[in-house]
Amino acid sequence: MAHHFAPGYVATPGAYALVGMGTAFAGIVRAPMTSVLMIFEITRDYAVIVPLMISNLISFFISSRFQPEPIYEVLAHQDGIHLPTAGSRIQEGQRQVSQAMHAAIEVLDANATVNEALNKVATSQQHAWPVIGDGGAVAMASLGRLQRALTEGETEKRLHEIFTDIEFPHVHAITR
Repeated sequence: MAHHFAPGYVATPGAYALVGMGTAFAGIVRAPMTSVLMIFEITRDYAVIVPLMISNLISFFISSRFQPEPIYEVLAHQDGIHLPTAGSRIQEGQRQVSQAMHAAIEVLDANATVNEALNKVATSQQHAWPVIGDGGAVAMASLGRLQRALTEGETEKRLHEIFTDIEFPHVHAITR
C-alpha cells in the first residue's frame, strides 16, 4: 500500500523480500554480516545495505535472547561434535605449562645398566622414561633404544654412557 500511495519514498517489494531473507538468515545462522555480504553480492546495490544491517542486528539480538545456542552448534552437538566455545578458547590460551605437566611415575637411574633398565620397564605401560642423574634429567630412554642396545651387546653399559646426547625435548616447572 505504501508503494502505491508514495512510490518515491518506498522501496520495491523485491528489496523488502531481500531484507527479510537476509534478516532470517542472520537470525538463524547468527552471522549478521554474512547476509549483508551475500545480499550485496547478489544485487550489487547499496540501497538495501543499511536497512539490512539494522534488521540483522535486531534479528541477531532477538534470536540470541530466545535461543542462546546457534543452530549449527546445536546440530554439531547432536552429531557428537563438541567445538570449543569462546570462553574455553580464552581460558585455554592462558594455560600454563605447569598445569599440563604431571610428575614422572617411572624413572630410570643414569647409573643403571641397560639390562637393569630393561628388567625395570618390562611390565611398564610407558614407551619412554626419563633418565635421572645427579644433575636431574639427563635423557629420555625409549624402549626401542634400550632393545637396540641389547641386540648390540651393550647390556652391561650404564645408561649415561648410552644416552650421551644432551639435547632432548623437555620443560622445567618454575617453582615460586
